[in-house]
Amino acid sequence: MEKKYKHIWFAKDRAVWRYEFQFKGMRYRDQGGFQTQREAGLAALDHKERIRIEYRMVGTIGTTLESISRRHLDALSKEENPINKDGRVNKARAVGTFLAFMGDFDLEIHKIMEADIKAYLETRPNNDSFNRYRTSLFQTFEYAIDVLKITNYNPVAKIKRKLVEHDERICPTAREVFLLIQTANDNFPSPTSKSKFKKIRSDERDLILMILYAMARPGEILKLKWEDISWGSRILTKKTKKTKTRKIKKIPIPINNDLYAILKRRWEERQQDEWVFWNHKTNRPYTRRPKLMRKLCKKAKVRKIDLHGFRHFITTKLSNDHKIALPAVQKLLGHASIKTTQGYMHPVDATQQIAANSLEGEFNVIEGEFTILSQDPNLP
Repeated sequence: MEKKYKHIWFAKDRAVWRYEFQFKGMRYRDQGGFQTQREAGLAALDHKERIRIEYRMVGTIGTTLESISRRHLDALSKEENPINKDGRVNKARAVGTFLAFMGDFDLEIHKIMEADIKAYLETRPNNDSFNRYRTSLFQTFEYAIDVLKITNYNPVAKIKRKLVEHDERICPTAREVFLLIQTANDNFPSPTSKSKFKKIRSDERDLILMILYAMARPGEILKLKWEDISWGSRILTKKTKKTKTRKIKKIPIPINNDLYAILKRRWEERQQDEWVFWNHKTNRPYTRRPKLMRKLCKKAKVRKIDLHGFRHFITTKLSNDHKIALPAVQKLLGHASIKTTQGYMHPVDATQQIAANSLEGEFNVIEGEFTILSQDPNLP
């Protein structure tokens, strides 16, 4: 009995037995309570079976928010750049906690009003949580409108986001960027290494350089495919879902000579024909590199900087050093609003700037040494 009904507990405050289970990333719970453990267990099994039957039904569209959310998450998982596990769990949690707040896990979508969503969002602990849960619910309703076409009303649409004061992201100096690039491993492991991966070149330096040259988010580079590279027209197409509806937005980036050389070498050394960056240890593409910068910063003896900080550095450099117009930088970054681009601007002391005419050539590696077109006397 206990193994069969392991997600059942006795709620002492209400003196009833309750159940809870998960299915396809969604959490389900009873709406009241039961006098005995057996009653709660049988109800849980019946509830789960009804969910499974509904999930297997083909050609029918449930109109409950829970069923719409489940279909939405399944669709996101099947996209070209699928949602990761954390993203799926967070979106499912937003819907699940809202339904728990409303006290009805079978709530029909057409019964949900703006006041219901707003009252729920006001229970969130802070403005950041308010905005994240608002976005998840907004995207679920947009899916019901655009894809399922079972409603034309989004109760979240008129609810404004709240102001969030984030800690200012660290923008690395030119000196720190070069130290990190120099520290990044770009050599083959020693021929005497017993590792079966000894013939595989490290991705650390290439990843940093491509973020710089393409002005890309780390995830956009890690998810880059060879089909996104147009060798003839020398265009790299980066894809992002940083939009309100999470629809893929394609951003074309001109490939300069330095970026072309990196891509050509990676193509010639490739182990498979789909992904530009490939994790040879797991035999899968990378999704993120959470430990990379922690290791590099410690080795280079610089401040704690994340990969996204390189986007801030290159944005500031293009605007301050090369006087590139802000709208042009905005298009390269892929920002919908120029205000977002302005947030990437950081004042840089003149002694920390590298005087150069263009990005091309500034990060070249020749026999393990960097060549800087215009040397700053303050750089090592």
